[in-house]
Amino acid sequence: MASELKVDMKNAIKTLLSKGISHRQAASLLMIDRKTVARYAGLLKAQNGPEEPTGSESENGQQVPPTFPVRRVPVINIKS
Repeated sequence: MASELKVDMKNAIKTLLSKGISHRQAASLLMIDRKTVARYAGLLKAQNGPEEPTGSESENGQQVPPTFPVRRVPVINIKS
């Protein structure tokens, strides 16, 4: 049986999707499977509806960016 994502990862998915990031891009940034992002996006949409605010605002009304692991990808130069 698959384990459930932690709350901070769910919040990161919710925040990224609310900013217009695609499921594939969110999955890449969070280093999880895109099907997992799609599943949680569907659950969020069913629970809250598409126009729900994220609630991740600071005291002065500014959006607070989510904290999630950063994917480091090495650059490989291929010479012909």
